[in-house]
Order: sequence, then structure tokens, then C-alpha cells
Amino acid sequence: MHHSSRRTVGGALLSLVLAGGTALAAHAAEPDTWALVGTEVFDARTAGVVPDRTVLIRGDRIAAVGPVDEVSVPENARIVDAAGRLVVPGFIDVHHHLSAVLADSVTAGGGGIVHLDMAPDSIRAYRERWAAEYLPYGVTTVRDAGSPDEYDALRRAWMRPAPDYPDFFPCGGALVTRDSTRTTYQSHTAVADPAGAARRVERYHDEGFRFVKLYWRLQEPEYVAAYEKARALGMIPFTHVDFNVTSISWALDLGVRQFAHAYTLIKDVLDPEEQYRILQDRGMTY
Repeated sequence: MHHSSRRTVGGALLSLVLAGGTALAAHAAEPDTWALVGTEVFDARTAGVVPDRTVLIRGDRIAAVGPVDEVSVPENARIVDAAGRLVVPGFIDVHHHLSAVLADSVTAGGGGIVHLDMAPDSIRAYRERWAAEYLPYGVTTVRDAGSPDEYDALRRAWMRPAPDYPDFFPCGGALVTRDSTRTTYQSHTAVADPAGAARRVERYHDEGFRFVKLYWRLQEPEYVAAYEKARALGMIPFTHVDFNVTSISWALDLGVRQFAHAYTLIKDVLDPEEQYRILQDRGMTY
């Protein structure tokens, strides 16, 4: 099989670091050609692992993946003995919150950060710490599932691909309908009406976001308006439906195909008394 993908290259490099290999990490900044010889490769199409493969990398592209005796290694290639190593595609975190991941990760000795600073040097420092939490474990792509709009400068900066960081796909704030009886959660964005919901989706689209999150506190008129605007703009809406306000069945009928929490399935198939009884039987609180 043959592949051409920058992120797959990232996954290959990271898998060797995970297994204790250091040769690639030491020379990652050098150009030319790499050959990972004798490695096992995870094939995501078959969910199987194939042994004795050579992975040939030219620049930032995987040029070939195949049996050791079939892939020709150029004379100028940097050869890595990858026997005993496993090469996998880069892993993807599809549910990430900036306000949670970076909450206490930057200050020396810990301590909560209520509001991240949006100065350029701070944005770079946050990204370094963020990458250190993901790359050593083979995660090369991260999708945010709702972050404060006050972090907009950070979101836009992180969207620009860079080889030393995971690819980042923000979605803006999770959309909710404005409610004067409650304080809007930090990672949510409140909209007043269907027109406001559509405008907010359009703003995120114009900033380059590919995803938009529809939260369960988004009432039906605003939900439909946001969903329809997202689809019209070629964006991918995903949702957190819960508390019997918006059901999974309703969202599926509308056309939504991505759901943020498996827990919400319980709400759609069991009534509250059944949920409570099952959790009690397992010694869990509701």
C-alpha cells in the first residue's frame, strides 16, 4: 500500500518515539529521505498489523509503505532500524476544551488560570505546553469542542499548521440560547434568536472554522437555524443533546451525524426512573 500524507508522517515519527526510538527525534529538523526498516504497521482499513515493512519518507510525505524486500531504499536515505517498533497513523482527539486542557498547565507549581492571556508570546507558550501533552502519545490532530470567544486570537493562531504541533480544528464556543436566569458557561456562546444563531455560525465560518458545536441548551428555533446555516456553508455541525430537551432521534432526523457524548444515548432509550435504577444497582450516584 502507498500513502501520501503529512499527518501520517507525524504518526510514524511519534510511534517510534513512543516505543523508545530516538533517532528520528534527534534529526527531525534535517531534510532528505528517511527509511524505517523492519517495522510493524497498523493498517486502519483492516484493523490489522502487518510485519516486516519499510516506510519510506521523503521530506514531509510518506512515499511508500511495503514489505522490506519490495521497497527500494535510496542510497542517501537515513536508515532507522525499526524492528520491534509499531507505526500507526496519527491519533485524533475529537473532544478537546482549551479552557480545561490549559486550566492549570502553564503556571509554575500549578494553580488555576481563569483567563488565558492572548499576547503573542503567551499564545506560543501555551501551544508548546499543549503540544507536550499530546505529541509524545501519538496525537497529531485535535478538534476543539467549545472554547471561550475571548480566546479567538489563540484559536486562529493555532489553526495555522506547524510541524512541531498537532493540527488544530476549533469550533468556536458551543452554541446555547441566551437565558437571563443563568450565567453562560465559559466555553459556551449565547445567541438570542435564530437570526443571531445563523450570524454566529457565519462568523465562525468566516474565521476559517470547519466545525460548529450545537449544545443541548440551544432551543429548537436557534438549533435549526444554526444547523441549516452550517450545512449551507459546508461546515460540519456536531452536537451534545441531553436532559430530554433535544433528543438524538430528533437531531438525526434533522441531519446531524456527529454526537459529542455516548452518555446522551441513555436519555434517548430509557426514562428517568430506569436510568436511576440502573445506576443505583451499580452503586453509582445520579
